[in-house]
Amino acid sequence: PPSGVDLAVEPIKGGDSKVYCIAAASIIAKVTRDRLMHLYDAEWPVYGLAGHKGYPTASHIAAISKHGPIPIHRLTFAPLKTRTDIKKPAAAAIKRAEAIAASAALGVRPGSSEAD
Repeated sequence: PPSGVDLAVEPIKGGDSKVYCIAAASIIAKVTRDRLMHLYDAEWPVYGLAGHKGYPTASHIAAISKHGPIPIHRLTFAPLKTRTDIKKPAAAAIKRAEAIAASAALGVRPGSSEAD
């Protein structure tokens, strides 16, 4: 738990297969990530995010090398953290990525008021 929060914590090895709420949370996280990757793919199609879901495939790493990182790329990720030619994404691009994530959390398509 975060510092200052007094909760008992019990790690459960292999919890996905033993505790239903852990399994459900895992599924929700994966589905959410996949949905986000489709939304990000619409914004930045050259990275192929809808196909590889952000995993470091050869085509994904090649796209980063060619086009540079976007706000959703972790600059601490091994292929990026040692590069000196990588520029941090612009503030406007970061705000766009945050807006896409927020709209996904609300179940609303970016630029729309309708829920999916």
